[in-house]
Amino acid sequence: MDTRYKSVLTPFILSWNIKDYIENRNIANPSDFCIRGTERGEYPIDAWKPYFIEMPVNGHKKDIMGRSYHAFGIAMDVIKWNHRRIAWLPIYANCDRSSINIFKIIVRNWTEISIPDDIPCIALAVKCRGYYADAQEAQHITVLLVWNDSAAKLISLDWSEGPLEDCSTPEWYLETSKLMNVNACIEILSKIYKNIRLDDVVYSVFAIPPCICEGIEKTASSTTYRFWENEWVFSDYVSLERGLSSVFSSIKNIYSDENGEV
Repeated sequence: MDTRYKSVLTPFILSWNIKDYIENRNIANPSDFCIRGTERGEYPIDAWKPYFIEMPVNGHKKDIMGRSYHAFGIAMDVIKWNHRRIAWLPIYANCDRSSINIFKIIVRNWTEISIPDDIPCIALAVKCRGYYADAQEAQHITVLLVWNDSAAKLISLDWSEGPLEDCSTPEWYLETSKLMNVNACIEILSKIYKNIRLDDVVYSVFAIPPCICEGIEKTASSTTYRFWENEWVFSDYVSLERGLSSVFSSIKNIYSDENGEV
């Protein structure tokens, strides 16, 4: 361990090593920014069941049966999640006491903490919510995952209510990109919501850890979503674009070298 960063890395190393021992969870200083473990990721979606951040084998997965029942009361097929292909998200603690510079040290020394290199360091979710018809809601969520070596991937969930009155099975489509450099993913994500055709659109940004959003000139609100503790809400695309620009700059700073290149 680099002794210059001992005070920053020690809480992470301790908390990661004791993550499976509930009775010892207080060994790490509770005032320090640290990692408590990992859990299977879920989208921050407003729905009656969880939607997992899965990376399908063929790059996409869907359920387009809509909100109607089968004839004669026959049960509909249930889309099964492949839990082996669901992204695991880091569970950080005391992120509000951190800063981008501190988190940059963590990312640069990720292997020193002995966290598996298949666990992303960062998860950024951007959600667009609105109506495509009278009272028919649609939500589109894109999650950016970034690993310690600056490799990144985009995973999107397109969800919409069906045309009938009951709401048993909304239609949804999940798609994942190939593995790319974080800059390439940021370039794509910056344009996804530019021409959304929905009524009464509201945009939201969620981040793990929340400190990557410290440059957003807006106060975050608490959420009830798993993993996603804070939500930054934007009422128009221009303000969303401004907020995301700040977040993207923070992410690039974390992964930039001495010459400022990712």
